[in-house]
Formats: sequence, C-alpha cells, structure tokens
Amino acid sequence: MEGNLNHSGWVTFSLAVAAIALLCDSVWCVAMMLGESTKFVIFMISAFSSVIILPVFLLDFAGFITSFFSKDSRRILLMGLSGAGIALLILCGFLLLKGGANVEELEENYRRHSSEMEQAIDYTLSCLEDGRGLDIEFEENGQVSIFHIGKDGIWDGAWDPSRDKVDSLAAEIGLNREILNGIRERLQKAGCHSIRIIKQDGTYDVATLMFRRDMGSAYHYDIHNVAMTETEMEAVDVGDCTRIVYNPHVCFVYGSPAFGDIAFPGKQAYLERRQGKSSH
Repeated sequence: MEGNLNHSGWVTFSLAVAAIALLCDSVWCVAMMLGESTKFVIFMISAFSSVIILPVFLLDFAGFITSFFSKDSRRILLMGLSGAGIALLILCGFLLLKGGANVEELEENYRRHSSEMEQAIDYTLSCLEDGRGLDIEFEENGQVSIFHIGKDGIWDGAWDPSRDKVDSLAAEIGLNREILNGIRERLQKAGCHSIRIIKQDGTYDVATLMFRRDMGSAYHYDIHNVAMTETEMEAVDVGDCTRIVYNPHVCFVYGSPAFGDIAFPGKQAYLERRQGKSSH
C-alpha cells in the first residue's frame, strides 16, 4: 500500500514538473518565433527559466520514461505533457542554433552585396536634409522595429513603434512611407535589415548597416566614407574586441547583449586565418 502511495506521489510530482516544463518551453518557443524586438523582450522576461531548464528537462525525461512503466491512470497524461515539453525544448534549441551569424558570413555577404550596400547608403543619404540622421530597422515581415531620427544633434524615436508614430517622426525630417519602403528594398538587396547614418555637409562619416540580429546580439557593418589609416585599423584589430577590420573602409561589428561575453565571437581565429592567407 505504501509503495502505491509513493508511486502515486511520484506521478503527481512528475505531472507538476511536466506542466511547468511545458509552460517554460512554450514561452521560449513563442519568443523564438516572434519578431526580433519582441523576441528579445520575451527572452529577457523568461530568462530566469534558463536556470532550471536542464534539471526540468531531466525530470521531464524521467517522467516520460516513468509513463511507460507506470500503471497509474494518469500515465497517458504524463506521457503527453512530458513528450510535448521535450519536443518544444528541442524545437527551441533548433531555433536558437539557427539564428546568429559569424564573421565568415559577414564577409561573404559583403563580398556579394557591397555595391548594393553602397546603393542603400547613397539612396538614404539623398533623401536626408543636411544635418539630419536616420536609424531604422526592418523585420523580415517589413515591420519597422526600431526607428530614430536625428535633428540638430538630438536623436528621437521609438522602440517597436506604431505605423502612425513612424510616419509622424519621418515627416519631421522630410521623409514619408514611400521613401522608407525604398530604403527597405535596397537594404534587402544588400542582405541587411537596418541602417544608421547622419548627413553632414552633404556626406557622411560612418554608415552602420545591420546584417543579422540574434536575441540581444547583432552583427553590423561600419562603412567608413573616408578610409581608415593604418594606425586606426591596427587599433581596432588589437584593442577593440567588438570590431574587426575587413578593409580600410569596412569594419565588421558585434553588438553584444546585456549579458555574456561582449567580444566578437571568433575574432582571433579569423584574424589568424586571414594572416595565414596573406603570408602565402
């Protein structure tokens, strides 16, 4: 009798763990599938679950195995909850690994689309009045997720702004939806999702184009109008852990999340490979 009670208690405990795991996994899965700005917010809210995700997964797995041998009437429910939780966690892992980028992908995209990047920069610059700036990011569905405008040295804008807010801010610096769509189309051709640029004396200093975002981190191109000097390039490669010089006009940039390592992943290995190629 005592053995049956203990077994029933274990099943009850396993069901509770399976339900909690399924809830955590569902939140993570939704976070992965939503747009980037929303994904980051949900990820931050649910980040606490990362502390318990491994033990929960192990207990979930144990509950799933238990359901095969249990004679409790709730074993089918336990099997379903545990199986669904495990499946969602595996899906979350797949979506997480699918994201991100690396320096080789940045390099390949720049080689293929450098002219399109210049076209996106030239078009955006031609639409801005002198002394004005624009920082805009598009999600894959075309929705604007970040929008800032610069006027008289002051940046104004919104995170995940509404369409009306974007149109209102854009009008303040002489832009409209047609122009914004034109910028988006040119960025798409360049394999990028955002551009940040300030027009001064008819030109620009540095234009920043975002290649890919992955949760809180992002991978950008800093495109310099005036070539960097040898001293400036050496300072970046040696002393700046977030940037890599590709050529005198271009740096690859890693924007780290609010937690974790701020250094560009794989920077040293990339520099060593590039040095090895140049020495042959």
